[in-house]
Amino acid sequence: MPIPTKSSISGFLRADPDLSFTKDGVARLFVPVGIKQSVQDAEGHWHDVEPFKTAMVMYGPSAERAHAQFKSGDNFIAEGFVRPYTNGEGQEREEFRASRLGHDNNLTTYTVERRAHDREAQDRPAPDHRVEQDAPAAEPDGPSPDPVADVLAQREQQIAPEAVAASAPGPAVHEAVAR
Repeated sequence: MPIPTKSSISGFLRADPDLSFTKDGVARLFVPVGIKQSVQDAEGHWHDVEPFKTAMVMYGPSAERAHAQFKSGDNFIAEGFVRPYTNGEGQEREEFRASRLGHDNNLTTYTVERRAHDREAQDRPAPDHRVEQDAPAAEPDGPSPDPVADVLAQREQQIAPEAVAASAPGPAVHEAVAR
């Protein structure tokens, strides 16, 4: 069985993302992006050329999060697919429709803030590759309209917030560990 893969692109945002909403109220992120390119000359040397320019779109709650986290110039990696469309002037174009979008950690320095359920998962032993789900508790008056939200709220209350540690300047030094 082949590894299931999806299309992806990496590049940089050429402008700040624009957030709008469809007529159905769904968030839509639009951003022009550039994809760096290089060519090899006759002597075998590589030279950067004009970046490939295209548009990237994203929909739903992911679009709203991306709008809050990205700005012009940010390097990104996106998963999704290429979608052809006809613009307002009748020209055939393509855009990349992202389903996932993240900063490129090869080119971007950032701090990861774990959600409560991520911290809880770190405290548990490694999974044995079986899928398990917590069964939400039933309310005395009947089932909750959103049992998943109830379980997440209960877990949040059980976990005390952690203090954010200041990062040390410069590269981290790691000691060798015998295994």
